[in-house]
Amino acid sequence: MMERFHTLRFQPQGATVRVPTGISVFEAAGWAGITIDSTCGGRGTCAKCRVRLLAGELPPTEADRRSFSAAELSRGWRIACRSRLGEVPLVLEIEV
Repeated sequence: MMERFHTLRFQPQGATVRVPTGISVFEAAGWAGITIDSTCGGRGTCAKCRVRLLAGELPPTEADRRSFSAAELSRGWRIACRSRLGEVPLVLEIEV
């Protein structure tokens, strides 16, 4: 079985990483050497690992719906530890 990979670019850091499809945005950031703040250990409850989708497609998860208003979701805000990468290249903004 051939493993599929996903390209993810982080702004404003300018880092690009190629990772297996299905890992979380939080994990992908780690692969790129970028630390995203989180205190809940990836359970999606603290919402400190918030990122904003600038390009691509990343459907909202239940954790996103609990953490963000409809307006914030439409502006691309997502919880990094709960967002799983598909096959569409993404550009995400990480608050610094």
